[in-house]
Amino acid sequence: MTDFTHRPEGYRGRGDSHLPQIADGLRRVLRKTERDFAHDTLRLGDRALDELAAMLVEFAEDLFNGVGIWAAYEGYNRDFFGAALPLTSRGAGSPPAGMHPDRFRHFLWVVYPALIDGMVFSPTHQDLLRIADAGSEFLSGAFRDVPRISGVKMFLQTSNVYG
Repeated sequence: MTDFTHRPEGYRGRGDSHLPQIADGLRRVLRKTERDFAHDTLRLGDRALDELAAMLVEFAEDLFNGVGIWAAYEGYNRDFFGAALPLTSRGAGSPPAGMHPDRFRHFLWVVYPALIDGMVFSPTHQDLLRIADAGSEFLSGAFRDVPRISGVKMFLQTSNVYG
């Protein structure tokens, strides 16, 4: 079971209690998806897969609750590169919204090198597309009935005299 003990102390949202179960379900989906990979490049060991599942759940929590971390990242990319998700957006026109697979693909493209030391791979890698689609689909459904009250969002909305 994935542990979420690193969350802000004293801030607990109603949706937070759902995250460990969602991460466990996602881990199973990711492992099953890896079985269909065309290459071994992006296959992860158990510990790394646990970390990835937790990261993806918290990423989805940000998108679902409008925490704003990912929105700030896309805003910076738009200002600096002229595109919300440079190199990884499959569609033309407006940037993806919600738990769109392109958002997951970009996130995974950035995160995998932290999980697999020395990893360099294309943002169009077919297994990256496969895992992004599976994660996006599963998490879109898993968050559907979760209360939109996040402890992380509550914490980030408090005053910050040091910032």
